[in-house]
Amino acid sequence: MTVGDLTEPITLYTTTWCGDCRLVKRYFASHAIPYDEVNIDEDPAAADMVEQWNNGWRSVPTFLYNGRVVTEPSVAELDALFGTGRAPRNG
Repeated sequence: MTVGDLTEPITLYTTTWCGDCRLVKRYFASHAIPYDEVNIDEDPAAADMVEQWNNGWRSVPTFLYNGRVVTEPSVAELDALFGTGRAPRNG
């Protein structure tokens, strides 16, 4: 599955104070990945879901993609998930 295969926005669970959340939002914007943001500090039900997915931790950013919970991904992980990475250079 790649970015072009997305049929609806990803729900991205964040907080306002989270640096990794800002990184993922910039990544999504720069790769035209549609997303809806939910601030778990303002939505107790969303915070409960994030805790369930992350073994009791309120770890953000968290989102679901292709049936998988993705928590605190690196840029390399995002590239691999969405097929947006650069091809390796030869030599």
